[in-house]
Amino acid sequence: MSRHPDFLVIGPTRSGTTWLNRALSEHPEVWVPYFKELHYFNVQKSKTFNKFYMRHREQFWRRFKKLRSRGQWPPRDEAIWWARYFLLPRNDAWYLRSFPELREPIRARGECSPKYCLLPDEGIQHILHMNAEIKIVYILRNPIDRAWSILARRHGRKLERSLDSYTESEIETFFAHIGDEHRLLNKTCIERWRRWVAPQRFYIAWFDDLQRNPIEFLRPLAQFLDIDEARFHENSDLHIKRNATSDQRPTKLFPRANRRMAEWYMDDIRYVASSLGGYGIQWLEQAKALTALEVDKFFPEDG
Repeated sequence: MSRHPDFLVIGPTRSGTTWLNRALSEHPEVWVPYFKELHYFNVQKSKTFNKFYMRHREQFWRRFKKLRSRGQWPPRDEAIWWARYFLLPRNDAWYLRSFPELREPIRARGECSPKYCLLPDEGIQHILHMNAEIKIVYILRNPIDRAWSILARRHGRKLERSLDSYTESEIETFFAHIGDEHRLLNKTCIERWRRWVAPQRFYIAWFDDLQRNPIEFLRPLAQFLDIDEARFHENSDLHIKRNATSDQRPTKLFPRANRRMAEWYMDDIRYVASSLGGYGIQWLEQAKALTALEVDKFFPEDG
């Protein structure tokens, strides 16, 4: 029987992919790797010892030490998987063997790698060459909220600072250097993937639904992946946030930064609202309100 992923969760980052990966990993009919994000298609194959490889090695040692502290060893299948991952050369065969053969009770195999949403056409074709019927899950989050979440994750947690402790100038400097992977436009990513993946195999989920009701968020996703939605209910931790930071917008207004972000993402939000509707319509109204902020009426925060 064939080995290949049946689905990919392609992001983008800070959109609930860690939570979804955990939920899928605990579903008895789904198989995902022992850690999130294989990064096979977005990293040069010659760079075996890349930052992701090193991160995964650290995850393995934490897992190994935790088991040994309990007097246990990794299960045989897991130990074989780790050995293949670390010791075999990286190529398509290596990637495909990262997934088990499809047998009961497993009905779907896949991985969550948010950076795949940035793949060029050649990268998407590479994936389809392995499995022409692969299903794609893309989670949409308001890009302005996502930008604030990135700031909280990257700077607030590392520097132990709340968003409210930043000055307006610091916020603007951060967003000016946020990087392409975090400044990505949904229009570019969605249209590129839709050029190659049929509509019935490209599923768009809304982060807003995940925030409001995780169970309702998972119901249509289970139908899309052809797995039993009821089996998600066996996991009592679905309401626990994963990889979360205090990522809500700050209580301070930051008028210049909010207005600049709204202006930057306005065309992208308009695309979501006109093409997909849903929460995109609300995002558009919120963005318009931010662009209408009369910045000059606020006292400068930097003295």
